[in-house]
Amino acid sequence: MTRTGTRVYRNRDAEQWGATAPHTTLVLACYRVERYLPVFLASLDAQTADHDGYELIFVIDGCPEDSERVVREWAARTDFPVCVVTQENQGVAAARNAGLELARGAWVSSPDPDDRLDPGYLREIERARARFAGETMFVGRIRLFSPAGDETRHPLSYKYGDGSVRLVDLTESPDDIQTLGGTVFFATEHIRANALRMRPELVTESDADFIMQFLIATAPRYVLVPTAEYFYQRRVDASSIVKTNESNIERFRVVFGVTHRDLLVAAGPECPQWLANTLLYFVTYLFRRNLQLDSPVYRTDPAVLSEIRAELIFNLRLIGQDRIRSFRVFDVPIEMRMAWLAQTGGLSSSPVEWLGAEPNGAIQRVCYYVDVDHPAPAVDPGQLPGIVEIKTRGVEFLGWHWVEQRIFRVSGGAEEALRLASPGPDYLELGGVAYRAATIRQKLGQARPSFPQPTAAPRRGPAREFAARVRRRAQRLRFSLPLRLAGITGYARRYAGAVVLAAGDSEDGASDAWRAMRDAVHSSASGVNAWRVLRPGEHRGARTPRKSVVRSGSIAHFLLLKQADAVLTPHLTAAAVAPFPGRILAKTWRLVHVPIAPPVPRGYRKLNSAAIDLVLAASVEELELLAGDGGDYRFTRSEVVLCPDYREQPSQVWGAGLRAALTQGNSASPR
Repeated sequence: MTRTGTRVYRNRDAEQWGATAPHTTLVLACYRVERYLPVFLASLDAQTADHDGYELIFVIDGCPEDSERVVREWAARTDFPVCVVTQENQGVAAARNAGLELARGAWVSSPDPDDRLDPGYLREIERARARFAGETMFVGRIRLFSPAGDETRHPLSYKYGDGSVRLVDLTESPDDIQTLGGTVFFATEHIRANALRMRPELVTESDADFIMQFLIATAPRYVLVPTAEYFYQRRVDASSIVKTNESNIERFRVVFGVTHRDLLVAAGPECPQWLANTLLYFVTYLFRRNLQLDSPVYRTDPAVLSEIRAELIFNLRLIGQDRIRSFRVFDVPIEMRMAWLAQTGGLSSSPVEWLGAEPNGAIQRVCYYVDVDHPAPAVDPGQLPGIVEIKTRGVEFLGWHWVEQRIFRVSGGAEEALRLASPGPDYLELGGVAYRAATIRQKLGQARPSFPQPTAAPRRGPAREFAARVRRRAQRLRFSLPLRLAGITGYARRYAGAVVLAAGDSEDGASDAWRAMRDAVHSSASGVNAWRVLRPGEHRGARTPRKSVVRSGSIAHFLLLKQADAVLTPHLTAAAVAPFPGRILAKTWRLVHVPIAPPVPRGYRKLNSAAIDLVLAASVEELELLAGDGGDYRFTRSEVVLCPDYREQPSQVWGAGLRAALTQGNSASPR
């Protein structure tokens, strides 16, 4: 049956077509793939399996280019039975449904025609089907390639293990989920018996939804065939459906409110872990995207975000806290998992996360998490030895605070020995000991499964290995000897307590405002030991004393940073955060951020993750924004320095507030 306005072409006449008996149907949905089709079609021709056992159904989905011509010309010369369906544009899901209606094979798969198949791809699937007779779903191995042709690792490639073909029972191995439909072969009779269809309302991920529908309707198991390799090619022009819809946050109203909800209902009263893992896989992608300063989340109508949040929170409650705690397909940031848990009935416990330390190690920052609506009992700094400051930060996702992070600045003690007293009975997990996020995940069984070890690269010859060792040793000697002699040569005294004025990756990155501030520090009457680092081709300028500059990467630069108290920078570039080339120098200075403009909306997305020790505020309002309780920024009051009107009056940068903060912070730091 064909719809009105649909054309069907076959490369064999009716009698010849009727005489074929394919065991497998490949459904190829085509939209804007003309430039990629030749490579894909060549990979079909190269298949070592018997071509007579297949039928290929190409659905030309209202293509604005000439995909139909390319396919029909190829169909005229290939030995595959080919059917070409041309219809008005309805989307990839509808195109695949049209192909499913015509499929005659006992098995059906829908590879994307902008990818390519290994020559043995179909043959390996056939062999696996013969070996595992009675199974209803088979999955090949996906290999990802960047537009430049470099192979990148798929997030789920840990499941390929040693490369052996195996039966995956998702009730026993719930981490081994499958999200991409292009590598999946389904038993057609089960699709039809359960009236399964791709959801046209899903502009992306309709294949993942179909996989979940199939597994719920049949059994949560499949045969993994790593020997059947499918090459997924990311497009150079980012024109794929997935890429073009990344900014479409509104689609999650349907994803969370309709498709994920239907799957949870179909699964029954208790969500299985494999389904929770698959749903949370896509939730994680959205939340990770939300971590970016320029996230499309922040361009989405607040009313739409509110609806998306409500639908997602409803789903999280159906999934349940136990399933959320057991999700480990990704290394989920602690704050993200705690945000989900907080909205599924409230937090009953939290780990203590180690956030960082000042360069001298005298002060460390740790945190735990509490509900927004029902916070854990407050902690009085005076009642707990070593706690010098407490800050509460709201953890924002989708334009709303999901959970609160209680941040503590703690004096003394080694990182591995920090322990907080619990604010309530058994509230703090792991005995209240502070651990880094990766260690918390390991101890709580939330660390992502390990990936297969890569094939060893060819070893370099003995001569090249020896030359590399000589170069590394020479580099170490170049800096280590002058460092040991710094006290004798006078460099230790010359650079003691230095303040390094950085601009970014180049002088071009320095604004006029920062140049004025920098010059003001150099001309300060307060006796600041200020230095500039000149990059290749950069000139010091008339206002910078000749004796106060060093060249980037030089021995003087190395010794300067070893003795420096602080690096001041307006731009959080890689060169500012790690100011010595090659990243061979551990940070022993304090990084002071001097914003050249007032805080931008959602600026916390950039500042919270940067290794900033101090940040300047030009007004009381800015200070409250950065350090106030319940806000979005992670800074405590002692980490924000008030320098009134420093942007308009550059001389205020090196004011008493910053001098006092640096003196206090470095008084315990041995040089």
